[in-house]
Amino acid sequence: MINIITMIIWLVMTYIIYVAFETLFTWLGTKLVKINVEFKQIAYVSAIKALTYVLFGLIPIVGSLLGILAAAYMNKEMFEVDWKNGFIIELPALVFILIAMLLAIIFNIVLM
Repeated sequence: MINIITMIIWLVMTYIIYVAFETLFTWLGTKLVKINVEFKQIAYVSAIKALTYVLFGLIPIVGSLLGILAAAYMNKEMFEVDWKNGFIIELPALVFILIAMLLAIIFNIVLM
């Protein structure tokens, strides 16, 4: 019973941290595209994108690519931009993910 409660708490805390980082990177992306969006809308979109990243991440091999496509589509629809700008909004998050993956490989960090 304690293990289930611990897992739920860990999952909620991880999601909150993921939403915080996703909000920061989406905010940076909107500044790259030079669109003015309220921070409240950025936080709302980031919460949804974080959930879709987690759900698509469960699919082996192509799940990450589907997550990126879904995030770009959500940027396109929610911020009323085209596909190119939707991907540009997602660019800071992708750069961070690539740097984190490279550091994990360099320092031999194994993630579950």
